[in-house]
Amino acid sequence: MKKKGIKIINKRFLVLFFLFVLGIVHWCAFINLGEPTFKYFDFKIDYPMYDTIKQSVKEFKIPYHVGMYDVPMVQYEDSIYESQVGPYGIRWFANGISFASPHLVLLSFFDVPTMMTLNVIIHFSLGFWGILLWIKKLNLSIPSSIFLILIWSFNGYVVSDMGVGHIHSRVAYLLVPMFFWLIYQFIQRQDMHWRDNVRNVILFSFLIFFMKLNGNPQPVYQFLLVGSVIIFFYPRQWLWYAGAVVLSMLLMTFYIVPTAMFSSYMDPEAIGLLPRVMQAG
Repeated sequence: MKKKGIKIINKRFLVLFFLFVLGIVHWCAFINLGEPTFKYFDFKIDYPMYDTIKQSVKEFKIPYHVGMYDVPMVQYEDSIYESQVGPYGIRWFANGISFASPHLVLLSFFDVPTMMTLNVIIHFSLGFWGILLWIKKLNLSIPSSIFLILIWSFNGYVVSDMGVGHIHSRVAYLLVPMFFWLIYQFIQRQDMHWRDNVRNVILFSFLIFFMKLNGNPQPVYQFLLVGSVIIFFYPRQWLWYAGAVVLSMLLMTFYIVPTAMFSSYMDPEAIGLLPRVMQAG
């Protein structure tokens, strides 16, 4: 009986290891197969952003203000792209999709496509770790484990969205399993010791912080919103989750303050507080 249990565990390990390796191969091929030019769709934006960080790392300079984006001035029907974040001159930390993660210093050793690939693999690995935690917690069978990995690590929405160039602004969706695992830590017991709650606050806020360091504007607010909806049904955890949100905001001040001061997204006309004035000509 014991040998049979060991055999099942070994089989599960081999299947999970194979899927992990398959995921790495998938994302490597996804970004690099076929000698891509990175001149299509939003790769026109993502690639120069990685290249900007590469130059800043090589020159030991913080890119507070950047002139970049070789893209048309007019995009998305009648909307002028420059009126939002600015294609030719932007304040780096006031731009919603810019990133500043410490691991990007590796750009001093790797070219841009390789670093883009490594960044996705890092997120994929963290998400896969979250899946393994759920598999162990729920004691899932091999078929159930495969299904969970397929819907979370090879999700069609994530793959297609990143395929149009949202390599760093959507990559946090690969962290969904880890996000739900950390949310679960808040609600798994109602009688947790305060030390456990403090640990949950720190881990959750660091996940959000890591996401924002790597861009991900939409996933950040979506994760916080979904977390708020879940915690709403657990009143005893409201204060602790609120603490996690506040700590997350404090960690994201490198983005929040410049955005509030300089981004055109905060313009009264842009956010609808004042009527937009149409200019002739």
